[in-house]
Amino acid sequence: MNIESFVHQLFPVFEQFCWQADTSETPDVWTSSNPAMGQSAVTALVLQDLWGGDILRATVRDTTHYWNLISRLPLLEVDMTRVEFSDFHGPIPNPEVIGREQVLSSPETIQRYELFKSRVSQHVHVG
Repeated sequence: MNIESFVHQLFPVFEQFCWQADTSETPDVWTSSNPAMGQSAVTALVLQDLWGGDILRATVRDTTHYWNLISRLPLLEVDMTRVEFSDFHGPIPNPEVIGREQVLSSPETIQRYELFKSRVSQHVHVG
């Protein structure tokens, strides 16, 4: 199965079972109507666990946003949480590659990542 098909199958799993307020960076504004809100860091980390590649970071409306650059030919950007910015269209400006250790530099992010990864692993194998 190719990555794009897998992402298409993963999205409803994340939406229904994995993205929750306790894995969101912004639990106070998280809602079930926008479950991707605040989930970009943990999602990018788990997708990197699954497929390798790099994590990209940029600012969207004063919010730090993360997504993946999968190192397959051709290179493929995967942004499963872009939907949190439903009215933002076009490319995200000024992305930079960021190390995994930088994303995991806060204890809160580590805790959210471990919880999210455990939920995802109930539905797919995470390395």
